[in-house]
Amino acid sequence: MEHGGQRILVVEDDGDLSGLICLTLEAEGYDVVAAPNGAVALTEVERHGLPRVILLDLMMPVMDGVEFVQRLRESFGSIPGTHIVVMTARGDVKKCAERLQAHDILGKPFDISDLLSVVARHATG
Repeated sequence: MEHGGQRILVVEDDGDLSGLICLTLEAEGYDVVAAPNGAVALTEVERHGLPRVILLDLMMPVMDGVEFVQRLRESFGSIPGTHIVVMTARGDVKKCAERLQAHDILGKPFDISDLLSVVARHATG
C-alpha cells in the first residue's frame, strides 16, 4: 500500500525497535526518518519541517520526549497537521500523553498490527 510519501518521524533510543518500526513503515510506503533522542529529532524538524506523524518514546537520553514536545511547541506553536503518538512502557502514560496533548498512545510492547493501525489513522486524519 502506498501512502504518498507521508513523513513519519520515529523518536526512539532503542536501535532495534526503531529499526523494526522504520522497516515496517517503509514497507507500507511511508517516508520514515529516525532519531535516537529528542535533540536529534528537533534538529530534523528544524531542517525539514514538521512530519505528518511523530512516534515518540518518552524516556530517552540527551532530551526526553516531554522536553522534545515542549521545545517543538516553542518553535512551531500549535504544530497543526502533525500527530504525536506516544510510545512508552511507563505506567502513567495517559497522564503524560494528556499533558503533551498527544493524539494517541502505543503501549510497549505493541503488535505490528497496532502500530500500522495507529499510524494509518493519524497519517490520514
